[in-house]
Amino acid sequence: IIGNKETVHIRLNKKINGKCAMKRVQIGEAMKYTPKGVCSSEIDIELENGVISSVRFTGGCNGNLQGISSLVKGMAPQDAIERLKGIRCGMKSTSCPDQLAHALETMLQN
Repeated sequence: IIGNKETVHIRLNKKINGKCAMKRVQIGEAMKYTPKGVCSSEIDIELENGVISSVRFTGGCNGNLQGISSLVKGMAPQDAIERLKGIRCGMKSTSCPDQLAHALETMLQN
């Protein structure tokens, strides 16, 4: 198996035109999202088999964002969206959890 988290190439036990045949298989999805209106500057999200496998925030309230990342791990994206969408941070109209919900919605639309 050759590849990264997003795609892998599996060597098949047959040759085509004298070369080992390879098959490309999608096993996960990854996205870098730039949030708007919050302290964090980037959200890295990985999905595997339709489930959130990893979320990493750059910037923002480190402890709280580590907690959110840990809590959504293993959840279906739609469940996380329903729980996080609309959360506000102080007087802001959004928050890092709300921006994570927007990022997940973007992933599901693609």
